[in-house]
This record gives sequence, C-alpha cells and structure tokens, in this order.
Amino acid sequence: DDVYMDMISKEAEKIADKFSNDESLSSDQIHTLVLKTQYNHINHLDQKLDKITKILNIKLKNLK
Repeated sequence: DDVYMDMISKEAEKIADKFSNDESLSSDQIHTLVLKTQYNHINHLDQKLDKITKILNIKLKNLK
C-alpha cells in the first residue's frame, strides 16, 4: 500500500504544481488527484473504525 501511495503522492505533487502555474490538467491528472483524495479518505475512515472497534471490544469485555 505504501509503495502505491508514494507513487500517487509524487504524481499528485507534480500535478498540483502544474495547477498552481495555471496550466490545464488532463482527465488522467484529475483522476490521479481524485484517487489520492479517495485513498486518504478511506484510510482516515479505516483508522476511525479501528478506534471504534477497540472501544467496543473494551466495553463488551466489561459486560462479562
């Protein structure tokens, strides 16, 4: 996962620089930015889910 994200991040930086210079972006470049955003969002949700799962496990153990 990290290798793939590193690859996307490097490409996204290049695209962001291009965008900052008021250059137009291709569909593929826009898709790369969207993919990175979605990947980050999924990772954030996964981390939240892990925290909630730990809390629920602790609460369930305390019910026993």
